[in-house]
Amino acid sequence: MKLERSKEWWMARARREGDAVIGAGLLAFDPAPDTRPAAAQQTAAVEETRIAFGKFVNLMRRRRGFSMERLAEVAELDASELLVIEDDVHYVPEPRTVFKLAQTFADA
Repeated sequence: MKLERSKEWWMARARREGDAVIGAGLLAFDPAPDTRPAAAQQTAAVEETRIAFGKFVNLMRRRRGFSMERLAEVAELDASELLVIEDDVHYVPEPRTVFKLAQTFADA
C-alpha cells in the first residue's frame, strides 16, 4: 500500500506547524507539553529508564546468543534476577548486578 499526499496537504500541514522546528530524539520539539505534575513526570522518567534497561539487557543477551541461564552463569548472577530485570519495571537492580552485566556484555 502506498500513501500519497498532495502538495496542498503538505502546505496545510506546514501552516499548522508554523515555525516549529521538526526534530527527533531527545531534542525534538513536543507540540503538546506534558501537563503532569513534576513528581509524576519524574516517576514516568524513572519507569522509562527501567524499561529501557530491561529491554537493553534482553537485546544484548539475545544478540550474544545467551539463554537466561547462560547469561546468569557467565555474569555470576541469579537467573531469577535477570528475569525480573527484563520484565518488571518496578525492580531496581543492585549496582553490583549492573556492573556484572556491563562487564559480561563488554567481554562477550
